[in-house]
Amino acid sequence: MGEVGVCQTMGESGPRAPVGDEPAKELTPESTVGAAPLPMAAFWAVFLYFNLQLVALLGSPLIVVCFRAFDPEWKSPTIDSQDPAGMLDRLRLTLWSQILVLPLQLLILGFFGGPLLLRLGRVPAIGRFLLGFLLVSSGCYGINWIMTQVMEKGLGIPSPVHPLTRLGQGAIGPWDWTALVLSACLVAPLIEEIFFRRLLPAWFAFESGPRTLALLGIGAAIFMSRLDQPFGSTLALFTVGWAILLWLIVEWNHHWSVEDGLCFATAGLFSAIHSFAWPTPVALFFFGLWQFRLARQTQGMAAVVLFHALFNAIGVAGLWIFTA
Repeated sequence: MGEVGVCQTMGESGPRAPVGDEPAKELTPESTVGAAPLPMAAFWAVFLYFNLQLVALLGSPLIVVCFRAFDPEWKSPTIDSQDPAGMLDRLRLTLWSQILVLPLQLLILGFFGGPLLLRLGRVPAIGRFLLGFLLVSSGCYGINWIMTQVMEKGLGIPSPVHPLTRLGQGAIGPWDWTALVLSACLVAPLIEEIFFRRLLPAWFAFESGPRTLALLGIGAAIFMSRLDQPFGSTLALFTVGWAILLWLIVEWNHHWSVEDGLCFATAGLFSAIHSFAWPTPVALFFFGLWQFRLARQTQGMAAVVLFHALFNAIGVAGLWIFTA
């Protein structure tokens, strides 16, 4: 890529991020928030991710009480329930729990990331923002459709149904749609953008940081693909193979700047955590590349969160039209 890469930070140069054996490229002040030694960065990234998932479970008991208040006959689904009704109830419980604990999750992210997480950033040009949204959303949804057709019609392999799609197809009332909209357009954009576009680039601003993130992507693909797919299944091999491919690309491109490597690696890890619904990771990888660039251009979270929310809103609207 040379000195100026496709994902290089835009703006004035700031202090150098602390490094291990090799000096890193100069990064902006916003990208050095909470920088940590590389082994600790990997530990805290994994710890924080699972901590956020654990916190989401804390809201489940209260949601169960609310469900039973509306329907005394309602029974909490078991974690291994495979019948359609039980799976939908488990998904409803999960989504409402995530919505309930969102303020607590934001407090945890603020504790790890510091006050600069609250920085809204510059307002992008409206025309460019809308044009980018049109191109990225149509491109990503198009890639996902093409990949699905190749999988199902070309290879004869059915694609897993995304959990939110499953809820939309089985939604029986406005509360289900409310949970779906809030989860897709509020919870996911806030949590994922702060984690992937602010914290991880700050913690892994090292020469070897992108390679470490790419390795974490392989682990995430293995873990997430096991949620709906048996170990060794064809889809699991696809998801893990995709993560390994991205890791190899990061390993081979030693001429990339740290910023370019972080752009590629964070997008790969972002796609890997969606490995439970292949071929979604392929399209979301390109979405992650754009989001990293947008975050660097605006130097804040407002634009990327809004872009993410609108991107997911298209999927929700399409699901509503399809099911209606």
